[in-house]
Amino acid sequence: MKNKTPKSLCCLIAVLGFAFVVAMPLFESKFVIAGDNSNRICGDITFGTTTNDSDGTAVTIADLTTTNISVSSITPTKAFCKGSGYACRFGTGSLVGTLVFNFSSSYVITKIKVLAFEYGTDGAVSMNVQTSALSSALTQTISTVSAPDISNSSTDAGYVFTGLDGGSGFSSTSLTISSTSDRFYVAKIVLTIGGSSALGSSSSGGSVASTSSSGISSSGVSSGNVSSGSASSRSGSSSSSQSNSTYYRVAPKTSSTTSTTVYTVASALGSYYSTSVKTLTKGTYYTSYPDVAAYYQAFGEVPSNYSFATSSNENTVKAAGYTKYGESARLWFSYSRTDGYMTQVPQYNTSGGSLVYYEIDISSNWSSYSSNRGALRLMAMPFGCQEYGTDPVIFYTSDHYVSFYEYYNYSGGWGPDFTGRTDYVVPSTVTTSYA
Repeated sequence: MKNKTPKSLCCLIAVLGFAFVVAMPLFESKFVIAGDNSNRICGDITFGTTTNDSDGTAVTIADLTTTNISVSSITPTKAFCKGSGYACRFGTGSLVGTLVFNFSSSYVITKIKVLAFEYGTDGAVSMNVQTSALSSALTQTISTVSAPDISNSSTDAGYVFTGLDGGSGFSSTSLTISSTSDRFYVAKIVLTIGGSSALGSSSSGGSVASTSSSGISSSGVSSGNVSSGSASSRSGSSSSSQSNSTYYRVAPKTSSTTSTTVYTVASALGSYYSTSVKTLTKGTYYTSYPDVAAYYQAFGEVPSNYSFATSSNENTVKAAGYTKYGESARLWFSYSRTDGYMTQVPQYNTSGGSLVYYEIDISSNWSSYSSNRGALRLMAMPFGCQEYGTDPVIFYTSDHYVSFYEYYNYSGGWGPDFTGRTDYVVPSTVTTSYA
C-alpha cells in the first residue's frame, strides 16, 4: 500500500497568539467556540501503512516522522519496522512487543488516538498504552482488519485513550505502547497536547480524534450560531451525572439542502476553530459510524443504503437490501423500550405522546454483517433527551450496549466512555460564530 505524507488536520493551530492565528490563511472556513480556557494543540507520530510480515529489523527513530512533538529517542523491544512508510509491527509469534517514545521536553498529553490494525490472521489483540504521568496502563482491543487512511486521520476512528495526564494536567516525558499477546501494527499516533482532562478509561474510537474523543472521527457541523448553556443549569439533568467543562458539545445544526459540510475542531488560546474536512451528500452510501452519525445529525434521517426493519423481518429485509445496495446494505430499527440498557443512557423525550429511539447498525464488512448484526450500533434519540431539550442526540456503542459514547456534533467529537447514568458526563454546550 502506498504511503502518503500526512497532513494533520487536527494540528492546524499553533499556540502563537490569537491575532496571528486569525491573520494566517490556515482554514478553508472556521468558527470560534467560546467556553474552554485550555490551550491545546495536536501532535502526531507517523510510521506508515505498508505491512512488514517477516522482516525482523528493529524500529529506529529514522523510521518515524513527527509533528508538534519532539521525540529524542525510542526504545524498542520486539517492535519492528522495515523502513520509512512501513507500519510498526509489535510482537512476534511468541513474544510481546513494546515501544517507548522518549520526548525531548515534557508534554501534557491528555489524549491519544492510535491508528492500529491486526496482523495477518492473528486476529484481535489487546494493546496497552501508558504515559509517564500514569501509574498503570490503559488497554484496548485492536480489531481493525485493514490499514487506516493516515493522510486524513480524522476519518478513521482509531483507538482513543483519554486521561493520559492523570486527570490533573500532569506532564509526561515518555509514551509506551505494547502488545499483550499476539501481534498488531501501528501506523500513526495522534496526540492531544496541553490543557487537562478528567481521568477516564480508554474509549474505542473515535473520533472523538482530531479534538478523536473527542477522535472518535468525522461529524457534521453546519454554519451559524449555537445556543450556549452549561450542564449544571439544564433542567432535567440527572443529579448523578457528572458535569465537566473539559468536554463540550456543539448544538446540532440541520441541513435543508442535499449536502452538509463536515468540520473538525482545534483550539488555541481559549478559542476553538474549525476547518472543513469533507462533504456528506444525500444519496451517497455511508457505513462508518462517524459518517452515519454526522449524516443523521445533519439530515435527520439515515443514509439511503439503510433499510428499516423489525425483529420479525430483519433477515428478509437484509437480503433485499443486499440485492439493492450490495455490501453497503445496513438496517435500522425503531424501539420504545425504557428498561434494560435504556436505563444506562439519558432519558429520551417524547413527541406528541410518541416514545421512540432508533438503533442504527454499524458493521465494518458485509461478510460478518450478512449473518449477524454485530456489536456496533448508533442509538439516535430523534426528540432529544432531558439533558438538552428537543435536539436529536446520538450515542455510539462498540460492545452491544455495555458502554456508550455521546456524539458531540463535530468531527472527532465523541464523549468519554460511560456505562450508566451514574458516570455519564454532561458536557457544556458552547456558543459558536464564524470568525
